[in-house]
Amino acid sequence: MLYVEAQRPELSTAGLGPRIEVGLAGPTFAPGEDVVGQVSVYLPAAVRARGVRLVLRTEQTTPASVLPRTLLEREALLAGHIWEGHLRALELAARRLLKIEREEDLIWLVAGVTRWTFRFRLDPLHPVRPDDGGASVLNELIAYVDIPAEADLVARTSLHIVRPKP
Repeated sequence: MLYVEAQRPELSTAGLGPRIEVGLAGPTFAPGEDVVGQVSVYLPAAVRARGVRLVLRTEQTTPASVLPRTLLEREALLAGHIWEGHLRALELAARRLLKIEREEDLIWLVAGVTRWTFRFRLDPLHPVRPDDGGASVLNELIAYVDIPAEADLVARTSLHIVRPKP
């Protein structure tokens, strides 16, 4: 379960372009612990967007692998509308490809700084780096603003997950 608290928008600092940042409340986390952080969106002008999303992605690389293998990927909505199943997602993808946007699918993100504080519990069985050191496990939080007909705003941060202490 993801808990999200939206903060009231603040006035933007002038002269800076649009950007998004992800911050974490601690340097490391263990399976079963709560991950707490904040997503901040800085906009010099209001924009229409499909949503603001947060993705947790865990990938594993071994000495024998050419490409990383995705072990886990979870996406959560911070602002916007939920995609209601696979058919709705396919419909949105087709309209996106054809550059057909419906007004009810978009939200306004106001000029200034908007922040969302989030908290979620890592699964007690969340993958961590194996003891033998033969594989590398990368955990990443990706926040993005999905903006039609423009490049999305994207921010990434490593989520350092360590073995729980005995």
